[in-house]
Amino acid sequence: MNSTTNVNRLIKNDPSNVKMDPGNNLGPKLEGHMGESGLPGNHIDQDDAWTVIRSYFSQHGLVSQQISSFDRFLNFNVQEIINEIGKVQVDVIPQYVTGKDWKQQADKNLVWEVKFGQVSVSEAPRLLEKDDRYSAMFPHESRIRNLTYSTELFADITFSKKELDDFYEENPLTQQREKKVKAVLKEYKKEKCFIGKVPVMLRSKFCQLKKFSEMQRVKDGKDCSYDQGGYFVINGSEKVIVAQERMANNQVNVFNKKPPARYSWVAEIRSQAETSNRPPQLFTMQMKSSQRGGNASAAPGPRGNQSIYCTIPLIRESIPLVILFRALNCTTDKQILTRICFDCPNDSDMREALRASLEEAKIIQSQEDALDYIAKRGIAQTYVKDKRIIYAKLLLETEFLPHVSTKANGMLPKSFFLGYMANKLIKASIGVITEDDRDYYGKKRLDMAGSLLATHFRQLFKQFTEVMQKILKKDVDSGAVEIDLKKAMKADIITRGLKTALATGNWGKDKHGDILKTGVAQVLNRLTFMSSISHLRRLNTPMAKTGKLAKPR
Repeated sequence: MNSTTNVNRLIKNDPSNVKMDPGNNLGPKLEGHMGESGLPGNHIDQDDAWTVIRSYFSQHGLVSQQISSFDRFLNFNVQEIINEIGKVQVDVIPQYVTGKDWKQQADKNLVWEVKFGQVSVSEAPRLLEKDDRYSAMFPHESRIRNLTYSTELFADITFSKKELDDFYEENPLTQQREKKVKAVLKEYKKEKCFIGKVPVMLRSKFCQLKKFSEMQRVKDGKDCSYDQGGYFVINGSEKVIVAQERMANNQVNVFNKKPPARYSWVAEIRSQAETSNRPPQLFTMQMKSSQRGGNASAAPGPRGNQSIYCTIPLIRESIPLVILFRALNCTTDKQILTRICFDCPNDSDMREALRASLEEAKIIQSQEDALDYIAKRGIAQTYVKDKRIIYAKLLLETEFLPHVSTKANGMLPKSFFLGYMANKLIKASIGVITEDDRDYYGKKRLDMAGSLLATHFRQLFKQFTEVMQKILKKDVDSGAVEIDLKKAMKADIITRGLKTALATGNWGKDKHGDILKTGVAQVLNRLTFMSSISHLRRLNTPMAKTGKLAKPR
């Protein structure tokens, strides 16, 4: 049997070996290893897999996940966070003017505006000595002298006085509505200002050791040739950020609540825009228990009198599902049923499950009434009706399902996504699908060092702008002719905030000032080389302090 017969038989038995060669007309070619008969095959054994794994780790190292995450934080996340917050505005209200002049100035919508632009980081960590001279800082020196290995952060700032219009326009950078600028009355020269210091991860792009060869690291940097970096030096102590496990964002999960619960079924989603660093917004949809007092049976099946309610960010009370649909411009019952029931005329179980919700919302039939209903349950309840409607519209555009859209024309896709959520909730309640598993690893994500630092930096920068606004407001109200911007910039807020978080391991604060997570940053274990590598690759699964969690154990 000749070689041509062997090739034909191989192609016939396994067509996956064949690939057309676009570069010439010689017909199909075979890919893979050389087999025992001298012909190529596509079998990959265990030794080949280990060869690929060894090649990857020899090229990237064992802690590349920490280093690449930190590089992304300083290269992209810091700029994105500052762009989102964007600017600080201080209203000019005449304090010491009387008569006609006061009336003319009060009618003008005047503001002092501080606008943040391009962010830059100093090339490498440096130290200001006592003789006012800068010298290069190395990790070894930081350990010996009990210093923090950090670099400086700068931002281009424009300071101006503007008159605003009463009309709104969309900002192309943040994609949010803002008051239109009528005139720029005064503008100072753009200036690069120091806003704080950020601790630097060893062997990252911004580390002194990155640009050295292996020999220079040992000779000049006095660093161990086997050390792979991935940690920080805070007050001379080596600190590592442990990866935190969490539920994935932008995925709908449906859970059954056991009696005695007010709601028998709950659908929830943590919504976060893909390009945003804002914390995810939790949106929940709850189906009321069929019996009074919440003693509904946990067994799924068609049941009546179960209204569906939604919990929206910044709104204190639950909003009926149908009223929320009408606020999204789905005003008729047919439109609402079409969004939720994909086979509307034939799906009797789905229609019966929605009957109670539709009957409950009969009093609200128009979009304006629905928006007013929502606004009255938020902070806009004291406004006049027109302003309440504008507030509710802006709320639904920016805070409600931001991963779908944050633009003014995003109501339509949001109504379809809301229908998808309601569909999944009702299907679970009538037994068509099962509830989701909280411990399924496919729906888990890991927050590495970069994303954890970005979350904390966002809180600190917001605090930085709030303090700046208070100081500028005090100067403006006092009638100062010239305002010193640098006096209002407290760079110590960001410097001290990041340093304290890494030193103590306490991460983030809630609206009451309580610490959200503890033990995020830990002292690096140096007992053995393997224990150090293990610590840098460790992840933590947050467990609730109260309640039983039997499954993950």
